Amino acid sequence: MIAPALQHRVLALANQVGPRADLEGAPASLHRYRVRKSETVRDDLSSAPVLELVLEGRKTIWRDGNREIFRAGQLLLLPAGLPLDVTNEPCAESGVYRAMRLEFAPDAIARFRANWPEAPERLPGEAPLRVAVDGPLVESLGHALEALLQPEHHGRLTAMNRLMEVLLRLRRQGKLADLIGDVAESEPAAALPSRVAAATASWAAAPLP
Repeated sequence: MIAPALQHRVLALANQVGPRADLEGAPASLHRYRVRKSETVRDDLSSAPVLELVLEGRKTIWRDGNREIFRAGQLLLLPAGLPLDVTNEPCAESGVYRAMRLEFAPDAIARFRANWPEAPERLPGEAPLRVAVDGPLVESLGHALEALLQPEHHGRLTAMNRLMEVLLRLRRQGKLADLIGDVAESEPAAALPSRVAAATASWAAAPLP
């Protein structure tokens, strides 16, 4: 069971996310998605894995004849490159659909793969997109949001380390394939350590905003 105070903290942080929050060199970007009319997008593709928290309204996703519905307070993980038919419906009371989207940067996924190089047991999108909202994940997500929303206080390396915690929590829920994609078509794991070392050096050297 998740403590109400912890849930409230994460929702409060998610509500601080603006239309787009991209920091150069950041390990993830935050994006507030908001619509006032029901919309359907066919073959919607994410360029990177996205963890989405529905804040108001309802999201419906169709793939391969299967349907998943997500309501306020629920989490989903969208794999990169997986075509989905998506409908976003506003809340009946507020007239708005709102969601917070956390998009993992390629270097964050590369570091994760370098540290935990095992291959997934399935292909991306073969399991439900829903993410269990458990206490450890919510706590880790709250820490990551704090670091991403206040980079001047926490710095990029802290944000990266906190994102690694989120990725590990998702991995423990069986979401590895949806995070790293089809490893047969991606960068070989042996090539990742040098890329991660270079990226880490650039984060450490970069001045804070």
